[in-house]
Amino acid sequence: MNLMHEKQIRVTEEHIDQNRHVNNVQYVHWVEEVAAEHWDLLKQNTEYEK
Repeated sequence: MNLMHEKQIRVTEEHIDQNRHVNNVQYVHWVEEVAAEHWDLLKQNTEYEK
């Protein structure tokens, strides 16, 4: 079972705040999205192992 999960995210101008950083709300959204994808993959792999 692979406990690592990677995803490439394209940062566009709409993600950038007035300080020229990725907006915090957008960053948290990405973290939640990647965590959910990773959980789904782990769950699927666990189901196949049974």
